[in-house]
Amino acid sequence: MVSNFTHEDGRTWTPKQRRKSLALTKLAIKNGEIPSPEQLGCTRCGQKLGIIEYHNHDYDSPTEFLEALCFKCHRRLHSPYPKSTRKYFDEVAEGKQYPPVYRKKEMNSLPESLQ
Repeated sequence: MVSNFTHEDGRTWTPKQRRKSLALTKLAIKNGEIPSPEQLGCTRCGQKLGIIEYHNHDYDSPTEFLEALCFKCHRRLHSPYPKSTRKYFDEVAEGKQYPPVYRKKEMNSLPESLQ
């Protein structure tokens, strides 16, 4: 069950709104209006391999505030662990490259400290 998502500025989107936004993003990719996230690679760590997906910073604008992220960076962005998230993004900013994730199940089986 997907729950409501609340942005840091207090705006909230329902699962239905998020699904609609995702459908519009996928349609824009299909129609060539925006590149696929795989074409761009991860904007945080530079990863070009494995799962690359869009993070939407504003579901009201399905194609305007997108950020292409590898699965690992995307998961970290949503992590409830701020200290390890900060450490991860500091390491990435210093050039550390983590191995790509090819299946979401790979990440789900690892302890949080190794993700």
